[in-house]
Amino acid sequence: MTRTRRAFLRDSAVLSGAALWDAVWRRPAAAASPAAPRVGFIAHVGSAQSLPRSPAGLEVAGYAGLLGARAGAEEMGTTAQLVGREFDVSVATATSPAAAVRAAGRLVAVEGVFAIAGGYGAETALALSEFAERQRVVFVNVGATGDALRGASCGRYTFHVEASDAMYLDALADWFTRGLAFLVDEDAPQGVRIIRRAPTRRWFLVAAGSPIWQARRLRAHAALERRHWGGRIVGDAVMDAATGQVRDILRAIEQARPDLVFLLLGPDAQLSFMKQYETAGLRFEVSCFPEPLTQTRVFLAALLAAAPRSAGGSIRAVLWDPAVRFAGALELNSRFAARWKHPLDGPAWAAWCAIKILGEVALRAHTTDPAQVVRYLESDRAALDGHKGIVLTFRRWDHQLRQPLEMVRLQRDSGDLLGAAEPVGGIPNVNAPGRDPRQVLDQLGDLAPESTCRFSIT
Repeated sequence: MTRTRRAFLRDSAVLSGAALWDAVWRRPAAAASPAAPRVGFIAHVGSAQSLPRSPAGLEVAGYAGLLGARAGAEEMGTTAQLVGREFDVSVATATSPAAAVRAAGRLVAVEGVFAIAGGYGAETALALSEFAERQRVVFVNVGATGDALRGASCGRYTFHVEASDAMYLDALADWFTRGLAFLVDEDAPQGVRIIRRAPTRRWFLVAAGSPIWQARRLRAHAALERRHWGGRIVGDAVMDAATGQVRDILRAIEQARPDLVFLLLGPDAQLSFMKQYETAGLRFEVSCFPEPLTQTRVFLAALLAAAPRSAGGSIRAVLWDPAVRFAGALELNSRFAARWKHPLDGPAWAAWCAIKILGEVALRAHTTDPAQVVRYLESDRAALDGHKGIVLTFRRWDHQLRQPLEMVRLQRDSGDLLGAAEPVGGIPNVNAPGRDPRQVLDQLGDLAPESTCRFSIT
């Protein structure tokens, strides 16, 4: 089911909660000018009448993404009006790969979109990427981190605003082993604070047994062994749901005495493990792989409630944090929170950024032809502003958005969602003088010689 930006925005200012959902999904789509560039957004929310309940459900990320897409629609609609143009966003819902493909087909055939954003979860993102290749429409992935989507399963018409597994793992390895980071802060001397901590040398990995988590485990090994030689793995366990096995892992952790326990586990498994870790009384620092859902303030608050001592003070990597204060970020965060009564966390920023990129392409490059959009985004002309303090561009070899990542520290007893975490640094240092932004940002993720993506670039 779809609805255009114009019809949605006309009513949304006076509605909230269930009433907003009712207005969005029961009213027929408003007509738009045939000349208006239009993109689609596929939100991973299952019910048009209720908000997500489980803090570990993917719909939490999907709902944040929906709000981000709405914010992007407002911003680009206003920008288009300022230059005498129009821009529209049509929204559909889907919570499975098959449903997402059906929604994409309707968006293209009925709404006439030239691009689609979405892709929550690896299977849905892959299905939409394959749809984009078949139909020759642009797909922007905002919700899946898997390296395979940028590698063997890459697509010429697919671009990735969400960071990759490799980027997150490189950032975490860099942060923990280096013990030094830079936090951009307009209130600090020279606009930056230097963050120092004891380097983390001894790592204990706990990974789920499924293929995607095992691929992340192997990439974590590569991040530490090939790229960040200061860290070494002193324990490597595969975890299933058996309580007895978790006890065995906890005993192995106690014996290994690592500097860091690094969890490569899904949201539910993270919450379960952290509860048992807290009960066991272990005091070793814990961090986790940051799937988009686990970057939301809703999930972080649930984690702090489940294991306040073990999670409080821990460091996590995020795509974006609603408390960062640089390069227009403070204004963006404040405006979003005031408008949508929700923090601009990672999934919300990714959707906002995707809609902003597609809107700017339509307005700046004066084209909605998907093949020309692809060539534009691959070119040096596509210098993008995501309020991250540095120019963002897509890598030509795998269409991954180059961008810095934020490190945050979880805060127990904060009293509100925004206070559940505070930014403590960015990776890499975007203030390095005299360097090409692409060289700075390519410190994260797989470079062209390492990539298994093989689409042709013309």
